Amino acid sequence: MEPYAGTRGTASTYAPKGPPVSVVCECISVIVRCDVLNAKYPGGVAGFEADAPNDTYCSDGLIGRVGFMTPWQADLFIERLCGFGFALVRDGEYADIALVDQHAGLARPCWWLETAQIPGIRIATLVGQSVGRVMAPPGWTRDRAKPVHLPETLDFVADTESGRPVLVWRSLDAEN
Repeated sequence: MEPYAGTRGTASTYAPKGPPVSVVCECISVIVRCDVLNAKYPGGVAGFEADAPNDTYCSDGLIGRVGFMTPWQADLFIERLCGFGFALVRDGEYADIALVDQHAGLARPCWWLETAQIPGIRIATLVGQSVGRVMAPPGWTRDRAKPVHLPETLDFVADTESGRPVLVWRSLDAEN
């Protein structure tokens, strides 16, 4: 897989030296592999970067990430990606798109992505890659990162009309 050198992600200054092979995950992160973006998204990774709906895009060259404050914003973005032929879930696992909650990590299994909590932040990396520098959106610094403490986490429920998975908040205290 050829890494993509985007223009909007910046290497954080607190992480170890080395190749950037992870991205910061704040709030709700929508993550897609760069090879899948090149295959399915108009304009590939460069098009995805240019079309990001906010200034939270970053990439380590192997995965691209866009962050959202609410599940509704993330769901609208995912709906757009699905319109280009991306699949969110296949056989109960994330397929082309993965969602990462900054507190809970992945809400479903994902064969190609793993997350980890490092002091103060959650990161995501392609499975099998060692963590080097952490890529973050422009202007992001660890000092400016504000932890979000929510009494809930993300989960999916099937939409009653379409059967499509819909991102919702699920209380950590609620019984299943």
